[in-house]
Amino acid sequence: GVVNTLRLEDRAAINTDAPGFIDTLRDLGMMLPCTALVLGAGGTSRALLMALAELECRLLCWNRTPIKLEKLLHELGIRAEMVPNPIPTDCQLILNTTSASMDNAQLPVDWYQSPRKSIAYDVFYTDGPTKFMFDAETNGIRAIDGRRLLVAQGARSFEWWTRTKPPKADMLMAVE
Repeated sequence: GVVNTLRLEDRAAINTDAPGFIDTLRDLGMMLPCTALVLGAGGTSRALLMALAELECRLLCWNRTPIKLEKLLHELGIRAEMVPNPIPTDCQLILNTTSASMDNAQLPVDWYQSPRKSIAYDVFYTDGPTKFMFDAETNGIRAIDGRRLLVAQGARSFEWWTRTKPPKADMLMAVE
């Protein structure tokens, strides 16, 4: 139900967020399927939840507005557990798709419960670490921002439009 890439010549459309996201997880060396705590219930979470569900990941989901999350999970028809508090016990991935990072707001993640080998992945990016990333790193958790996702989905769009392999390494250097 979400597209981000249009090709006007043949009126085709795709979404490169989900496959680009999976590309980034593989580039980070993440073993899939995994257990993921997904924060948020907007358009980005819709695409990334589907990608993780298709890989048969165990999904724990949290949103500040539980009814919105419940509606999203029902629409997607995927197996996921709604959690009342974002506690990442046994999670290899803690994924922030909320808008909190745009306001540098803190999310109520219990970082003490997170395995030290997990990855905190914020789809938002800015010149410095987001509050989500800062909190994760302060607790010994590796944190990355959304630049890798931007490059990966952009590379997939470029390849789909031009039918040529994109220079992903150069693209990543350009955004960093």
